[in-house]
Amino acid sequence: MPWELNLEDGGVLRIKPVRELECLRYRQMVESNMTVKAGKAYRLEEISGDTIELDFTIKSTQAAAFGVKVLCDKGNKNGLNIFCSVREKRISVRDEKGVKDPDANNRAYADAPFELKEEENLNLRIFIDRSLVEIFINDRQAIVQMHLHKPENVGICLHSEGGNLEAEVISWKMAASNQW
Repeated sequence: MPWELNLEDGGVLRIKPVRELECLRYRQMVESNMTVKAGKAYRLEEISGDTIELDFTIKSTQAAAFGVKVLCDKGNKNGLNIFCSVREKRISVRDEKGVKDPDANNRAYADAPFELKEEENLNLRIFIDRSLVEIFINDRQAIVQMHLHKPENVGICLHSEGGNLEAEVISWKMAASNQW
């Protein structure tokens, strides 16, 4: 997917998907006022898919770690976990497939430094195109990850550790890029 890079005053590099991708959007859905309890997965009921754009806002929280899992099964397992560790100041993307090699389970496939400023919300723009997942984090970081999944595993859930969190999401189904 094409990216737009901008260097702001102060030397901050901004990374965003190009605006032209918005022409691929259809069927917008919103889920707001979500409260995710610490240690419990919160599965989105109306929003799922493997050709979708997600725009999550996770409000500033006291949680130690939290994230979004995409392409997961009905039990919220075997997905791709996009995980923010506040203590470690990192964003990780982990494939949580049930694999036979115990050392391979939950291995971080992508890991990047990332620190939220005080009282800053976490914004995750997630583009899923079948098995390719692109994640834009607060317009300051981007991660691309491949995740092979069964066609029926298209669930999305949020999770939190060490504190509750509040979130909202706007989603759009995405048309094939050959329909531009």
